[in-house]
Amino acid sequence: RGKQQQQQQQQQRGSRRSSWKNRRGNKKQRYGSFSSSGGGGGGRQYRDVNAIFLLDKPFNVSSNDALQQVKKAFDAKKAGHTGTLDPIATGMLPICFGEATKLA
Repeated sequence: RGKQQQQQQQQQRGSRRSSWKNRRGNKKQRYGSFSSSGGGGGGRQYRDVNAIFLLDKPFNVSSNDALQQVKKAFDAKKAGHTGTLDPIATGMLPICFGEATKLA
């Protein structure tokens, strides 16, 4: 009887493993599309914005922090700045969106 129980337990373990493999799938099946522009995967929707925005960068904010805040405010898919200002520096920071990023 002990041998039968061991065989049954092994069969149960094997079925658990195979069901786990079947459940796992790949990442696209589990989480949907990885596209940053939306699609069927849910998540944040981004817009195609093509423009240059002049930002008067405040004191104690890095250029990248300012860029990320403006990018989020416009829901832009692609953005970049033309130059870096120190966090202690203030002044105009051109931020390019979409096709305008090719100018920088």
